[in-house]
Amino acid sequence: NQYWGPAHQGPILLGNNAAGFPHLFLGSSAPLDLGIAEIHGRLVWGKLSQSDYTGITGRSRRRFMSGIIGVISPKGVRGLELGAARFFHEAWPAGGLSLSNFTKPFESILKVGLTGDPNLPDPGQSLDNQLASVFARWVFPQSGLEVYAEYGREDHSWDLRDFILEPDHSGGYMLGLTKTLRSSPSHFYVIRAETMNLQVSQLIRGRNEGPFYLHGPEGHTERGQILGAAAGYGGNATLLAVDRYHAKGRW
Repeated sequence: NQYWGPAHQGPILLGNNAAGFPHLFLGSSAPLDLGIAEIHGRLVWGKLSQSDYTGITGRSRRRFMSGIIGVISPKGVRGLELGAARFFHEAWPAGGLSLSNFTKPFESILKVGLTGDPNLPDPGQSLDNQLASVFARWVFPQSGLEVYAEYGREDHSWDLRDFILEPDHSGGYMLGLTKTLRSSPSHFYVIRAETMNLQVSQLIRGRNEGPFYLHGPEGHTERGQILGAAAGYGGNATLLAVDRYHAKGRW
């Protein structure tokens, strides 16, 4: 399993709701110091499989995934982390993998950028699908406080105008915080709150939009289970919890 982004309960792109999948990765083992900031990143390529109960047959039963995630921590702003991630699904090539499959995470974030011509039809007319998110986390250790947020999209925007005017198309967000309250040297309380909303937006009244995670015949899944948040299939979820930690454990 891998866990992308700052969420504790509802990661938009990748969490541990589904089984882990075989993959290769290339990345930093620790943050790299660039002087003005530290960066940390990873490239991932893997194989995703269908549920044993699906009616899909042939080579469509497996998909190739490629993804990239990066985090930057600016110097001079203690505890702040800014990040972004992309996750691609595509049918496993009949003729085998090529370089273009491995470089997918570096393609344009806009569909017109894939061809350079805004007058061309939907580039490729393929079932490939992208999920992407940007996120932030700010930790204040002396105050025992952590706040974090994530904004995610499924599929590309057509062009920059589309992205600016309708950022909620096939999009959603997650907000959360954690606060620690120490009652004694050996006892403390933790308040946790998190909300995630990936519902179909009001744009459905004038523009086609399906539930989050549904693009493509297999969706954003591994063996039939959603790779992101369990409640994220066009839904939302809110968590409010109070935990008490003590010498014998947690309540």
